[in-house]
Amino acid sequence: MVEATLREELHRYNLNPLEFLSVGTCGADYFKWQGTILGKPNSPFQNGLFFFSIRFAVDHPNTNPIVKFDTDIFHPVIQKDRPVKLVWSPEDTVQTLLIQLYTLFLNPNLDTIDSCEQVPDRAKLFRTNRSKFNEYAKEWTNKYAI
Repeated sequence: MVEATLREELHRYNLNPLEFLSVGTCGADYFKWQGTILGKPNSPFQNGLFFFSIRFAVDHPNTNPIVKFDTDIFHPVIQKDRPVKLVWSPEDTVQTLLIQLYTLFLNPNLDTIDSCEQVPDRAKLFRTNRSKFNEYAKEWTNKYAI
């Protein structure tokens, strides 16, 4: 039943995907997905290809999916191999989750994100010196995501 739900959600997403985000299953395992975000032009992540994974629980949608980035990234909230904190409720769809992930990736609103969920040194730089933050983010993108 859950696998059929996830299969349908993936199908619905692929009918109307986000422009810079793709996602699919790991083989035939509908409980584990892999995805990519292409860095948007004119952003510090431009031309980067960032890989992430989503793990769904057997009682989906009652348990939060676990989303982790597999690519190193200089970001105030996202770190490689650390779960990304996203808001989830059983009424949400995977499409909602992916939109939230993409929005967080591009435009993290640190005022609405608990400080324990931030990467402290990067979040501070993001708040106080955006041009220096963007310079580091571009360097990391060139080093790890291209």
